[in-house]
Amino acid sequence: MDHLEHLNPPGVAAPRGTYSHAVRSRGQTLWLAGQVSIDAGGETVGIGDAASQMRQVMRNVGDVLAGAGAGWADVVRFTVYVVGAENAEAVRTARAELWSEFYPDGNYPTSTFLVVDRLAAEEFLVEVEATAVLH
Repeated sequence: MDHLEHLNPPGVAAPRGTYSHAVRSRGQTLWLAGQVSIDAGGETVGIGDAASQMRQVMRNVGDVLAGAGAGWADVVRFTVYVVGAENAEAVRTARAELWSEFYPDGNYPTSTFLVVDRLAAEEFLVEVEATAVLH
């Protein structure tokens, strides 16, 4: 998008994953609340399966973005919370698959990945927050 500039400046090691070091923006900011693996009917998806939960969480993020008139290309930052180190690799793998679909040009948003002890409810293994800039 012409309202976003993805930056990976020289002198800083290349990102080790699907993110950019910085994104410069011009436009209106949209902050998304943390999304968990609840489907449109209010049911938890993927109990005990972090990868399935990540896919549902990102469906929810996409639906919230669309409802606000935004899309994946407008996202400048993700914060990913995963419960327990034992679930981190499954979430990283699912994230890499999803990001390659959402960002085929490799212009990834910035991202922070946190391993935590617990989320709001015991059945939630993944939560994702996002920030987008609309032009």
